[in-house]
Amino acid sequence: MGNACLIPDSKRGQQINSPPSNGFVAILRRPINTTMLIKRQLKNKRTLTKVLSKPRTETAIVLPERRKDTNFLSPKDRELIYLCWHNNIVTSRSDLFHKAMHFCINASPKMNEIIACGHYCYRDLTKWPKLNRICQAIFKFFDKLINEYKMDEDKMYDACVHLGEMHANYAQYGLKQHFMDLFQQQLLAIIARLEMDNKVETCIAFTHLITFVVDVMIQAYSKKTSQIRATTK
Repeated sequence: MGNACLIPDSKRGQQINSPPSNGFVAILRRPINTTMLIKRQLKNKRTLTKVLSKPRTETAIVLPERRKDTNFLSPKDRELIYLCWHNNIVTSRSDLFHKAMHFCINASPKMNEIIACGHYCYRDLTKWPKLNRICQAIFKFFDKLINEYKMDEDKMYDACVHLGEMHANYAQYGLKQHFMDLFQQQLLAIIARLEMDNKVETCIAFTHLITFVVDVMIQAYSKKTSQIRATTK
């Protein structure tokens, strides 16, 4: 706090005409106006009494809509994602989403049961037609975001809301929000291991994109599952 000293109570409020010669800075306090203080306390007390005397009402909590991120992807981010998608993923790592799903199932076997709609699948996951269709659909979804929508925030937002609402149908089989977070973690981990130019910047750009997708999906999923529960009561 620098060179400062406190002034004793007996000398507070006194005016000092010249700065102290010892190199310290004196801190002055203005005398307290007791009349104004009492008036202010009475006013606060009346206000508090008025508030407390109001009848209590039930409050309904309404969660606000998620605000879409504005310009969360820079033109450079979009360029890096586009180049990595076409030069690395489409050409040599088209099984990206399949591997991510395998890792998710290994990390949480409950996902196997969810995908199988309540019946655990014991077959070779690489030869499971339903899982293959899901992974192909995820690939087409991201391909659409990157190539058709050009990673436009509004278009991606609407697409992610729709996808999140679709996932709400699996809530009855045990799908939870954290499974989407798990998929995000596994997917980003695979991307981080790819050999590509501008690796650090590209990984950061993909992190922004995938985080956006998963966040919007989770919000839409939560809202839809709440609606389903409300209508089935």
